[in-house]
Amino acid sequence: MKSHGTLDKFHNIVANAGYGSEYNYSILEENYSDKDYQIPYTLYEKEQTRKYKKDPSKIANWYYNEEADYYVDKSVVRFNFKYYSRRKDRTTGMTRDFKIYEAEEFQLTEELTALAKTKSGRQRQIHYNPNWQYLKEKAKETLQSKDGKRIYGCRKTDVEPIFGHMKSVFGMRRTHLRGKKEVETEIGIMFMMMNLSKYGAKRKVKPLNYYSKKLSFSQTHFNTIIAFLRSSGLLASPSMIVTCSLFAKLERRLAFLRNRVKYTFLSSFKIRSSTKRAICPFAPIIATSFVIIFFFLS
Repeated sequence: MKSHGTLDKFHNIVANAGYGSEYNYSILEENYSDKDYQIPYTLYEKEQTRKYKKDPSKIANWYYNEEADYYVDKSVVRFNFKYYSRRKDRTTGMTRDFKIYEAEEFQLTEELTALAKTKSGRQRQIHYNPNWQYLKEKAKETLQSKDGKRIYGCRKTDVEPIFGHMKSVFGMRRTHLRGKKEVETEIGIMFMMMNLSKYGAKRKVKPLNYYSKKLSFSQTHFNTIIAFLRSSGLLASPSMIVTCSLFAKLERRLAFLRNRVKYTFLSSFKIRSSTKRAICPFAPIIATSFVIIFFFLS
């Protein structure tokens, strides 16, 4: 984002809980301190529940004495600060500092002394990360503010419906190629088809098979594009006529294949015989890409 020079155009950074980590928060604090970010961490929603707030095993529900720097859990077992610990994350290379608290060896009663030990007989310990706790509290304060709720709420209506429409209507639940460039190309063609379908619906262009339920999903959306081109007067060009004839031949080939295998949009399938294997992957999306290419060339 910084290389493209787009950070100066907005003030808020919004993302889902998958990006709410200590590493990402630290980068935002160091490099983009002038920006407000609405990014919840993984347990943000869970921490708001009544069950979490009443869970006796959570350190957030324990009593903490700031002057003496010790914790007391719900069983009245006292944990005193013992030492600092530093860890380095293997994936990000970030160094994190922890405060280690250990239960006292001798508690007020024998029962508490037994509770202060683990099953193996060692003293119980808790690991506290002050930096991560500070970043979580700041993110929580931003998300629970009036502007934070409004901005983060827009993400549910602006971003998520696109993925839901792509999965439920267009049937694309996963990519079929490997590599960043290949996946970007496949997703780009999918988004072009979605935009063309929306544009055709906006202009009230009905597909050729509007009243028929026997045609395939690929035929339905391809005919929607053809109807749009016909209404625009672009279907009479020679390139479009050639493209439509090629797609008709491709559909006849697919009609033979559909009798043997279960065909779904954007899925590759194989038909095995004793001597050869017929492979026809991505037929609808390839044909639609031809239409888009000839549309701009003509």
